[in-house]
Amino acid sequence: MNPIRTLSKGWSRALSRGTLHLLFSMGFSQAAMLMLGLALARFLAPGDFGHVRVIGAVLKLAVIPAALGIPAAISKYTAECQDRGEGKKLFSQGLAFSLAVSAFVSGLLFAILSAGNPVGDEVARRWLLGLGWTVPLSVFSAGSLAYLQGEKRIREMALCQGILAACRLFVVGGLTFAFFLPGYAAGVWGAELIGVLVLWRLTRPDLSFSWGKAALLKLLRLGIFTSLGLTFATLTLTMDTLCLSAILGDPAQVGQYGVAATLAMGLLLVPEAISQSFFPHLSECCRNLRLLRTYFFHLLELVGIVMLLVGAAAWALAPVLVGAVFGSKYPQAAGVLRILIPGIFFYSLQKISGITLFARGRTDLNFYVTLIGGILDIVLNIILIRKYGLPGAAWATSATFALRTGLSFWFLSRELLKHSLVSGIPDGEGGAGDERA
Repeated sequence: MNPIRTLSKGWSRALSRGTLHLLFSMGFSQAAMLMLGLALARFLAPGDFGHVRVIGAVLKLAVIPAALGIPAAISKYTAECQDRGEGKKLFSQGLAFSLAVSAFVSGLLFAILSAGNPVGDEVARRWLLGLGWTVPLSVFSAGSLAYLQGEKRIREMALCQGILAACRLFVVGGLTFAFFLPGYAAGVWGAELIGVLVLWRLTRPDLSFSWGKAALLKLLRLGIFTSLGLTFATLTLTMDTLCLSAILGDPAQVGQYGVAATLAMGLLLVPEAISQSFFPHLSECCRNLRLLRTYFFHLLELVGIVMLLVGAAAWALAPVLVGAVFGSKYPQAAGVLRILIPGIFFYSLQKISGITLFARGRTDLNFYVTLIGGILDIVLNIILIRKYGLPGAAWATSATFALRTGLSFWFLSRELLKHSLVSGIPDGEGGAGDERA
């Protein structure tokens, strides 16, 4: 029942279906994002890097409600469609509606930023007046990638993800190196436009202009719930930056924190790769509770050991890491990184429980975890940043990740026990996976 042995047996099948292509492209995308963050922190002064962190946080938060979760719904329902023409219709209508909503969100963001400065960073506010209009481009790319996934065009999807990641790394990084903050803004526009052109070329034959209320409502019913969950999950990852900017009003301090956060999030490459690799196997045995529990504990042990070793090494070498990668510009980052590392450890464990709940189809429980965690994160950031500054933001983030992990484990234990002991479903029946184990 060892999941590592199970995965190795499915290697050739995964290769033929494009699963490994997608896994490698996702790994490359995450590595490219980490490298871009490191490069920006190296190229820019701490204050300018702080502006970039605020800009990135606002754009991340804007894209999620702008998309309304429709990309996830497109991926699910096009995969289920027996009639390919129906899948094209769902894709076209969902994409058109989400583009209209994203244009409205961009206009609303422009109006809010024109009327005041809610982000507490005047330089970031001015750049966001223009960069906010890239939101529809991001939504188009997300919807198109989701359609390729739903159509099981996995190799094309993986190739596009790799191209988009490379564009962000080299276009944004190169222009930032040459022109600093103006180059960063130009690079964001350039990378988004290249992504749209590549995906437009692939999906243009499948786009139509028919309209159907029933299809749109079907997409929205699933999409809005997904969007809410992603919004609160993203809040936890961005609220520290936004609160630091609004409360301290010092871009250099935000830049110091951003360096630590960039390194801390880079530690998640390993558990992210593991969770994505094993998710199909968790899904296949989602009704076989005995096998699902076995997989869960194996993965939890694997990730726990790896992250304990990685986290301990990063904690001990934090000053060396910051100095070697970023030089002497960020003297406060090492201390902040050490506070964030325990939270990253908890977050890596929550990824395993989260994908297990997702495999069971309990996205509602994952939503409750992110909702409670997001609210707590806002409250703790406001209180602790006012009292402790940069360390307060790090403590708030670590505490939030720890609470989310505890909640996720609690929900998962209740889910598995409820169905095996209360509902009468036999522990070892009802699902695929026995033979493969």
